[in-house]
Amino acid sequence: MAGNGLKMGKGCKGKAVTKQYTDSGEDGKWKFECNRRACRQPGVDRKVDYLKGTFFESLHGDRKKIFLASYLFADDLGTTKEMARTLEVDEQTVQQWSQWFRDVLVEHYTNNVVQIGGTNTIVQIDETNVVRCKYNAGRVVRKDWLVGGIQDGTKLVFIKIVDKRDSATLEKIIQQHVAPGGTVRTDMWSGYNNLSNLGYIHETVSHSVNFVDPATGVHTQRIEGLWSILKDRIRRRHGLRGDLWDDHFFEVLRKWQYDSESLLYELWRLISLRYPIR
Repeated sequence: MAGNGLKMGKGCKGKAVTKQYTDSGEDGKWKFECNRRACRQPGVDRKVDYLKGTFFESLHGDRKKIFLASYLFADDLGTTKEMARTLEVDEQTVQQWSQWFRDVLVEHYTNNVVQIGGTNTIVQIDETNVVRCKYNAGRVVRKDWLVGGIQDGTKLVFIKIVDKRDSATLEKIIQQHVAPGGTVRTDMWSGYNNLSNLGYIHETVSHSVNFVDPATGVHTQRIEGLWSILKDRIRRRHGLRGDLWDDHFFEVLRKWQYDSESLLYELWRLISLRYPIR
C-alpha cells in the first residue's frame, strides 16, 4: 500500500509506504515509512505507527476485542468482571477501555452547550441532590446539586452540576441552556422567582400541595422521573464514588438519551468526531 502525501515530519512532502516490522518478538506491526532520501539521515525518525493520532493509539490490545468491548459498554452488557471474561482480558484492561469510551461521551457532552426550549415549547426544570461517597467505607465526601431541564415531548435535556441552587446560579444556567420565548415550569423554590422577568412564561406547581396542579395541569413529573431513572442506573453501579463520579453520571445520561437508537453507532460516531481521519 502507499500513502499519498502522508507527512512523516515537519516539512516532509514525500509519500509514505507501509511496511511491516517485528519488535521485541511481537507479531509484525504496520508502520508508515517515508521513502525520501532526506528522511533517511541519522537521527531522523522516518517510521510512524499507522495508528498514530487515532483512537487506538494509546489503547493497547487486540482491536477486535476493543470493538467488542465498545458494544458491551454501549449496551451495558455485563459487569467489569463479566466483560473481562467475555473478552478474555483482565479487569484492569476492561476498566481502561471503558474509561476511554466514557471520556468520549462526556467530552462531547461538556464541550457542546445544549440549548433547548424557545417559542411554543415547554421546558420542565428541577434540581436534585446527589451524595458522593469515598471508595473506602462509604463515607460521605460531599453533597452536590444537579440542575436540569427537559423539553416536553422530546429527550432534549440539559444538566449542570453545581454546589448551590440560589437564584443567581439557577438564572445563569437557565439563560445559558433554555432559549427565551417559551414556557418554563418549575416548583415553588424561590430561586426561580425572577424567571418571568428573563423572557420566559413561568408556570409553577406547589409540591407541598399537589404533584400536578389541579387547576392548571402544571407539573414537573418528566424531569423528576428522569432523576429517578438516572439515579436508579447509578445505584446499580454501587453509587457515585471517586473523583470520576460525574463521568459515570453523564455516561448514564447519554445512554438514556439514545435508548431507542443504536448506542454503538452513536459511540463510534462521536469517536470519529473526536479523532477525525486526516
